[in-house]
Amino acid sequence: MAANFSRDIDRAVKSGLMRESVPRCTRLALVRALLLTVLAIDFGLVLQGQMKVPCYSGDTYRSCTPAERAAKAKLLARAKSASVVIDATPGVACGDGSGTCIRVDSDAVAMIQRAVDASELWQSLTRADSTKADIILTFKTRDRESLQLCAYDADSNGLLYCEYRNPSIALDNDSSREIAHFLNARRDSQK
Repeated sequence: MAANFSRDIDRAVKSGLMRESVPRCTRLALVRALLLTVLAIDFGLVLQGQMKVPCYSGDTYRSCTPAERAAKAKLLARAKSASVVIDATPGVACGDGSGTCIRVDSDAVAMIQRAVDASELWQSLTRADSTKADIILTFKTRDRESLQLCAYDADSNGLLYCEYRNPSIALDNDSSREIAHFLNARRDSQK
């Protein structure tokens, strides 16, 4: 880090922003003070709720304000019932040269359904029809190459949680792990 400060000081001197007559230790102190000021401003933005943060536990993108994240966590924590939707499709050649035809991959649906049934999901939430559920959990896989589990608020269709695995090495293992990660995120939101 000291090397970066030194390089930045040398650049400032060369560009004329800082005079060479200023002692090097004073220049270093000025650069440090400037960096601390920038950090303080960033921290102030976070406190004011203007800086973007990940929307949910496990999210890698900073696309929510802290207030939006808290609202999503609150909806996830309050949910009492859930519905599971599984969308598994393989790409199949149509035979007519038009590209690919889409059909249901029944084996993949059954594999994911077994993982759902064997999990602790129904100990945490009540199984419900999608018209009566608080949240809707959707599993999506295409050609068993990737797997995505997302939780949506049933009233607003707002995304509350999502995990994506690509590649999916073993669909049964990946679906079990995604369910476990979702349940951990739900428990974290209830604290």
